[in-house]
Amino acid sequence: MPDIVFIILLPLVIFTVTFPALWIGVSAILSLAGGWSLLAERFTAKQQDPGKEFRFASALLKKQGMFPVTYRGSLFITIGESGVRLSVLFLFRFNSPALFIPWTEIESVTEQRHLFGSYGVIDIRNCPVKILLPGNSGKYLMEIYARIRGLVAPSPAGKT
Repeated sequence: MPDIVFIILLPLVIFTVTFPALWIGVSAILSLAGGWSLLAERFTAKQQDPGKEFRFASALLKKQGMFPVTYRGSLFITIGESGVRLSVLFLFRFNSPALFIPWTEIESVTEQRHLFGSYGVIDIRNCPVKILLPGNSGKYLMEIYARIRGLVAPSPAGKT
C-alpha cells in the first residue's frame, strides 16, 4: 500500500517543486533578455506618480543584440507629466521591479508603423533598451511627449 501512495504523490511533489522554479527561471531570463533588469538598475520606481493609467497593457522591450520580449496584457503603464511608469503583473514580477523613467532621461519618442498599427518607441539616453508601446498607450505617449517637448501647442482650456 505505501508504494501506491508514493507513486501517486511523487508526480505531485515533483510538479509542486519544479513548476514554480521553472516559472521563476523563465521570468528571470525574459527580464535579462528584454532589458528590464538593466532598466531597473537606473529606473526603479520609488512611488506611484499621477498620470493616465493603462491596465493590462502590452509592450515590447528590445535590448540591443537580443530578441524582443513581449509583455502582452501583463503591464500597468502610467504616463504622466513627470515620466513613464511601467510595472509587471505580480505573476511575472520576479526580477522585474516597477520602473519609472523621467522625461529628462528620454531622448526621443518616435512612431514605428507595422502591419496592424503602430508603436510609440521610447529611446532612453545612454541605454541599449528600447520600449515599444502599441495601441492607446503608444498614441498617448506620443501626444504627451510632443506636448512636454513643446512640439505642439497645448489645447485651449475646456477643449480636447
